[in-house]
Amino acid sequence: MPVETKSWPARDPDARLDYVYTIPLDEGDSVASYSAEELTGGGTLESDSIEGASVKLWLKGGEDGQTNVYRIAWTTDAGREDEAVITQLVVSNETAALEGYDKPGAGHFLQRYPAFASVPSATIEYWLADASRFVDDSWSQPDYAPGIMAYAAWQMARAGIGGSGSSLPAGVTRFRSGAMDVAISDSVASASLKGGVAASLYEEEFCQLRRRNLGGPRLVGCG
Repeated sequence: MPVETKSWPARDPDARLDYVYTIPLDEGDSVASYSAEELTGGGTLESDSIEGASVKLWLKGGEDGQTNVYRIAWTTDAGREDEAVITQLVVSNETAALEGYDKPGAGHFLQRYPAFASVPSATIEYWLADASRFVDDSWSQPDYAPGIMAYAAWQMARAGIGGSGSSLPAGVTRFRSGAMDVAISDSVASASLKGGVAASLYEEEFCQLRRRNLGGPRLVGCG
């Protein structure tokens, strides 16, 4: 059985907050022992406790843009053993303003599109870098960063990334500790399937920006 993965909402590095994970138990079973640890990040796990099947973690600190990864493992009175991996993005509420043709980062992206708060920062940075292939300095300065972010949001939604509550989105083939070495499969990177209403909304936003900056017959793909 694969390890359960989930995400907690993004947190400001200056915030000290508690988050609860409820251990799934079969009827009549109970928790015999548990452990909670931080796998990657900046030492943000201050303390942990359990009440019944609810494990509470107190988190504080971290650096803007980093993704912290936690693991909660348990054993039940009936002898069942399992674990869950939980991620949380640290995003400062004081993200530096973009000027000129500055490229947006994960913090800027999440301020514009908070629906992607469950997505690891490295995944967002990947799609922002990919989007910069389609938006360059021929665009007007006011539309440059919004264009990159809108295209990234469109492609992520098409690929099924974000909004599902999954900490490791479909297509993430590697998730290492330390400096966040995330790899995304070719099948997801080149996905052409529609991602539903959300994808169409991001597509519409990008195409409006592109029409304003390019126009004419170069608008292939923006109906």
